[in-house]
Amino acid sequence: MSISHDLLRLIYTSLKTDNLGTRKELRGLGLTDGCVDRITRLDDDDLAIAASKPIFSLTLERERLAGLYDLGHITREYLARGASNELIKMFLGLSEREIRVQRQVQALPANTGRPLQIEAPTQDTIRQAWAALSELPRAERLLHVAQQYPMYSITSLWAVVR
Repeated sequence: MSISHDLLRLIYTSLKTDNLGTRKELRGLGLTDGCVDRITRLDDDDLAIAASKPIFSLTLERERLAGLYDLGHITREYLARGASNELIKMFLGLSEREIRVQRQVQALPANTGRPLQIEAPTQDTIRQAWAALSELPRAERLLHVAQQYPMYSITSLWAVVR
């Protein structure tokens, strides 16, 4: 286990215990509140992926996360690609109210009914695409798969890969 894993685990634990001093220190290092909030939403798999990054690349990783994980951007992408409210809550941590507001802003209706069932041969290729992106956090990984298969909703794709 690298020192970056220990460091990230310490940050994660401090944030989970709502240590405001940790938040202030991280902001002093240049991390935005949004980035700090994203760290608190990591699950164990995503934490392990982030921790596998070499310590000297954390600054570059912070810049990459600022672009890729901008909550507004990724929320818009998820909504535009037909993600269910449950999926958005699970991956992005938004409340029902926040999701409803975002849907109104984008003039998108709430998804109702069952997601489209994907045929078995296509499911196999989707699973292969999912497996090929194993180094990415799940939220980003699912978005990449959705970009490869734009004819299916994110909800339908998640039903295949979960």
